[in-house]
Amino acid sequence: MNLSELMEQLRCATLRDTALPRLWSDTELVRYLNQAQIEFAVRTHELVDDTTTSACKITTISGQAVYPLHKSVVIVAEAGVVTRDSATQEETGYTPLHDRTRGQLPRAHIKGCPARYTAQVRTSSIRFSPIPDAAYDIELVVARKPLYAMDKGNDVPEISEEYHLALVDFAAFRALTNNNPEGANMASATDFKALWDVAVRDAKRAIATLRAGENPQARGNWTGKQYRRYT
Repeated sequence: MNLSELMEQLRCATLRDTALPRLWSDTELVRYLNQAQIEFAVRTHELVDDTTTSACKITTISGQAVYPLHKSVVIVAEAGVVTRDSATQEETGYTPLHDRTRGQLPRAHIKGCPARYTAQVRTSSIRFSPIPDAAYDIELVVARKPLYAMDKGNDVPEISEEYHLALVDFAAFRALTNNNPEGANMASATDFKALWDVAVRDAKRAIATLRAGENPQARGNWTGKQYRRYT
């Protein structure tokens, strides 16, 4: 669904806001749909990216340990050093870096090729250790927010199409929270919030299962149910 179709679904089928004057402006509803996509990406980590240069590529500078992350990055899932042929600049190898985000990097002022990293998403930065002693190409695998807000009618959400209607539920929840006309023949804001929460829960479960493969332990942990092995 593109933005025009989402707006039609939201205004006419969901909010039934067809009489003039409108209860909600187009600008307001578009803003809620964009917020919905951001919230969905943050909560589900569905938008995994390893190709967008601005979000996934860092070239180090000698003596600099900390580098800014792109504002869209939610988590850094993986980082690695790319080696290239000095003559052709073609990629010849990839060495993963050890993730020390949940621990601490040594503070020694050792310089060399990076071997470890901590991703400090709250401060939108990533720290490498050892401190780079030259220009190294670092490639990241990240989960991120949408890169651009939808504003044109033919703009399409970055998240998978199967979750597009969940954006409508969230936008309806926000619209009704800010302006709930008494006596209107429509569901309440809490009803749409409940539909949104279910959609996010199911999406998180489906995405986790897809990435974990057929590991029942991983599926059991993700859904919050205790995993039992029956013999």
